[in-house]
Amino acid sequence: MHLHPPVLHASGIAKAYGSRRLWHGIDVTVPRGGSLAITGPSGSGKSTLVRCLGLLEHVDMGRIEILGETVTHVTSRRRMQLYRSTIGHLFQNGALEDTWTVRQNLDVAFIGSTLRGRARVPVRQDALAQVGITAPDSATAHTLSGGERQRLAIARLLIRRPPVVLADEPTAALDAATGSDILQRLSDLRDGGSAIVVATHDPAVVDWADECLDLGSPVSR
Repeated sequence: MHLHPPVLHASGIAKAYGSRRLWHGIDVTVPRGGSLAITGPSGSGKSTLVRCLGLLEHVDMGRIEILGETVTHVTSRRRMQLYRSTIGHLFQNGALEDTWTVRQNLDVAFIGSTLRGRARVPVRQDALAQVGITAPDSATAHTLSGGERQRLAIARLLIRRPPVVLADEPTAALDAATGSDILQRLSDLRDGGSAIVVATHDPAVVDWADECLDLGSPVSR
């Protein structure tokens, strides 16, 4: 039983590419401060489901709601507003701008914020300290390791604190210690009230999540 109304809710959603059906009749409910792991074999559509819930792809049928608003077929303008204010994405490669500095990549999180100039400095420093990044603000993203890139992407989310966080294989290709740190930072977001959905094949992530949706199960088909 959920203690809070759902932040993210999807009912009866389906997705196919041509004659290949990935999944149909999928229902998802994630409350404030809740987390869901989406698992299943390769090709089952884990990443696609996360992308659909994050409005990066369209579903073929069904309905998606965020904070009570039906967002299944929103306009491009409204989708961009949701990306800036409500939805946070965490991709396997961090989705950073390689030629930008650490500071420039973090400053994306301040879009729509009233914080300007020097007022952003302590917020950036606190976020970097939380994720354990010691690289200078002037370091470019392409000089960071894979683990540091994920940490920087998490720091950006910690600044924004979006109500919905969609993560696609956030611990893939990371060593166990770094993966554990990424999960801890996702826990920080969850504890702060974010609803988190993670596509994963990592058993540690499945154990971490409050609930699990297995796309390889007949129930999910």
